[in-house]
Amino acid sequence: MSLSDDLKSQKNKLIKAKTEQAKSEKSQAKRTRRAGKEWSKDDELIALYLYRSEASRFLRDNYAEKRELSSRAMALKISTFESIRNGNMTSGVSDQTKGLFKEFGRTDIKELEQKVIAILRGELTLSDAPAAE
Repeated sequence: MSLSDDLKSQKNKLIKAKTEQAKSEKSQAKRTRRAGKEWSKDDELIALYLYRSEASRFLRDNYAEKRELSSRAMALKISTFESIRNGNMTSGVSDQTKGLFKEFGRTDIKELEQKVIAILRGELTLSDAPAAE
């Protein structure tokens, strides 16, 4: 193998490694948006509001991004509230989620909207401590 061939081979290996590293970093960035963090009561109240208001996918994704949650996590939480409302509570639902639904599940939608706006503005916090899922 000549020196020229060896250099081309090394260059191709380097390009391939850089490409794989960039792909890995990009996919990891998508997955780690608040990965491993617990749901706060504020985030759950926002999800409850989105469920109760029958918000569009655009709004759900927008609120999820503002709260540093994945769109999938927000959709799952909204689905959990739907299950609770239909009486299909599973054993995997946290006490915090059940309690929040019990407290705010029948609250007037306008009142919920005002609470969500206050949370997003930083004027209201239900709690700083997330609950275990």
